Amino acid sequence: MKQEEHGRPFIIWTLQRTGGTNLAKCLMEYSGLLEAARTRVANGTDSAVQWLAAIDNQWKLHEPFNAGDDSRAFGKITENWLSAPDNIALEAAVDEICTRQIPMKHCVEMVPWEISEALAKSSTRHGYRHLFLHRENAADRLLSLHYAELTGIWGTHSGDKNRIDEEIFSSPLPIKKLVEHETICNAQLTRTWQLLESLGANPAVVAFEDIYGTSSFSSAQARLLNLLALLDQSRDIESDKKLVTEIIRWGDQGTKRSYAKFKGIGDLKQALKTIPVPLYAAQMYQMEVEQLHVEHTDILHAAIDVAPEFIQLGQHFDVAGVVVLKEALPLGSTLNVSIGGNEREIRWGILSPAITRRFPSGVNSANARFKFGMISYSKEMNIEIFLKYPDGEKLPLFKLKCGAIASQNTDVNEQIA
Repeated sequence: MKQEEHGRPFIIWTLQRTGGTNLAKCLMEYSGLLEAARTRVANGTDSAVQWLAAIDNQWKLHEPFNAGDDSRAFGKITENWLSAPDNIALEAAVDEICTRQIPMKHCVEMVPWEISEALAKSSTRHGYRHLFLHRENAADRLLSLHYAELTGIWGTHSGDKNRIDEEIFSSPLPIKKLVEHETICNAQLTRTWQLLESLGANPAVVAFEDIYGTSSFSSAQARLLNLLALLDQSRDIESDKKLVTEIIRWGDQGTKRSYAKFKGIGDLKQALKTIPVPLYAAQMYQMEVEQLHVEHTDILHAAIDVAPEFIQLGQHFDVAGVVVLKEALPLGSTLNVSIGGNEREIRWGILSPAITRRFPSGVNSANARFKFGMISYSKEMNIEIFLKYPDGEKLPLFKLKCGAIASQNTDVNEQIA
């Protein structure tokens, strides 16, 4: 089976205890990329036997560069760097792995920066997609991390639950240590984000809360379906929805109720407010809408009344508005949109009673509304809306573009809502 049938390889960039284990597992299995790599070896078209031998299941693709007592599939690369730093050897080793086109989940705080840097550069050269997974509620992540370190329970089936001692909850939280850890982690993820952006990788971003912290299943489903498309892992809609349901249903490891017993959680949350919003979490762009040719002889009124004021990278959104005509257009005329150079027809002709009252002379005022959606912003993307006549002539009506990055002080959650 050809690798192209599995979509592009991808890396989930994140931190420990962010809640990405199940997300990564489901995406990796759905991609079939590991199986494709094994097939190439079996067919003799790839000689990467030594690397694939260390990956006997998809779990080995979670934090594969971690070294230490629990060394992972590629931990030897990190160990070699720590014992004798050699940029050339490091880049060659990481490049050999990225050539295999296998997906990974990578926690940036667990390895030296040079490992993450080499991985970002090599994976981008080899066509990887990039997803940043973060946690808006940093306190939850830190409490989960602290709980795991004290109890040895790092997942649903790991650790000895009998080791849990209620006395651990009576000890005060090491707030200073936890805040310092969060600051370092944010800096590492931000540094990685900036590097990938400089390489033109256009990383996407999603918060744990977008998937597991919302009471709206449809909202989480839409967010994940959008991510599948961004990662080039989408198949047919039924298969995609089945995967998304599995991700949402099995995302909680079930330890939150336990670590909520810690004393001083309020003080920790207050201390975390002093940390600036990380760049990857606040990458907000302002939507600019420009009207074109709205005084044309065919146009009585044209306006966009549904469009986000601010956009986050990877966020999906809808656009809607009205185009009221003075006279009927030639048969076969359509309202179209071009998104990043890809053109398609827009649904136009939606009931618009308010427009009927405002523009009674409009030939289509009763059905003047248009709408299109599931747009996902990527850098430098232009959206153009235009009338297309049967002879191919185009009449531009609107241009939408995401402009300057919004202030880091912008309340991301408020603007997205």
